[in-house]
Amino acid sequence: MRRIAFMNQKGGVGKTTTVVNLGSALARRGSKVLVIDLDAQGNLTLHLNGDPRGSERTIYDVLKGACPLPDAIRETEEPRLSVIPSSPSLAGAELEFAQAIGRETLLREAVDLLPADRFDYLFIDCPPSLGLLTLNALAAVREVVIPLQTEYLALYGMGRLLEVVALVRRRLNPALSLAGILACRYDARTHLAGEVLEEAERHFPGKLFRTRIRHNVKLAEAPSHGKTIFLYAADSNGAKDYAAFADEFLGGPPLTPSPAAVPATASSPPPAPVPKASKKNPSTPPPPAPKPVVPVALPTPLKSSPVFVPSLSRPAPASVLPKPTPIPAVFVPSLTKPLLPKPVPPPARPLAPVVSPIPAAKSASQSVASPLSTIAKPPSAI
Repeated sequence: MRRIAFMNQKGGVGKTTTVVNLGSALARRGSKVLVIDLDAQGNLTLHLNGDPRGSERTIYDVLKGACPLPDAIRETEEPRLSVIPSSPSLAGAELEFAQAIGRETLLREAVDLLPADRFDYLFIDCPPSLGLLTLNALAAVREVVIPLQTEYLALYGMGRLLEVVALVRRRLNPALSLAGILACRYDARTHLAGEVLEEAERHFPGKLFRTRIRHNVKLAEAPSHGKTIFLYAADSNGAKDYAAFADEFLGGPPLTPSPAAVPATASSPPPAPVPKASKKNPSTPPPPAPKPVVPVALPTPLKSSPVFVPSLSRPAPASVLPKPTPIPAVFVPSLTKPLLPKPVPPPARPLAPVVSPIPAAKSASQSVASPLSTIAKPPSAI
């Protein structure tokens, strides 16, 4: 049984898509394939029409020791293609197994109990990280396939990824090797994709697969239907590319798509040479005489009016300067005269007599009894 891990610490590069569709292509060629979903997100399980939340036995139960690995295997719609589903509980596996003895080899011990003749291939879909689950996958397999998105950031993390592979080979799994690098989501219309592949070939000579997985919307639609690309759209470019990669993976020549036609340049090709008559071949007709060149009469140039070039030393003559255009009179308000006439005050209304509540004072002719007059005068002296 050939054990292969598909890993890349960057997400969205095509790990799950490659595991599912390559496994389906090999199963259609008669091989028995087992795929393991080691990612807590459960994308591979959903891709094969499964539900990681409703699975009774998952890879988490296998790592925990609750059940043996053969009991967690499930069949899929594709004949000869089986899957071990994932579980959301894998998100806390690193903390849960942090104190376990031999925590890096839990998966290898479970895979070793599987009969070697039951499956031809074992594919492991690793999570987008370099944590404990990825180390378990590297310790349990013999080969590593790195799906590489043809972008700069995906290429930038390749150095760190290979350092981890070399570290696992040195301490945990001496038989681990790099099977190859697969270019995914390739767009031949961009210069960036070609530059990334050139850099990958220069740094990792001989490790880049010749097959290119082109960017195809059918590959993104297939997981929503719970089907592989061969069941969803067998005539799409994605199905053709993964079929070609399966042929190359098995050792045959890849069925790579034909290169795009090179657009013609704007310059016309040079004319073909005219055969000349020779003595050995007198039947060759002589080249036709060149046609006389008829001179083309050029139009008579128009007489241009004199153009005035300003000079800093002398003023322009009055005959050259344009006549000034009269400016229409524009009303300019004056600051000394008001713009609007003075407002005329309204006529004054006659004032009505005001009746005072205080009684008017009596005139001087009216006699007023003084309060002192009422006092009795003293008697005169006797």
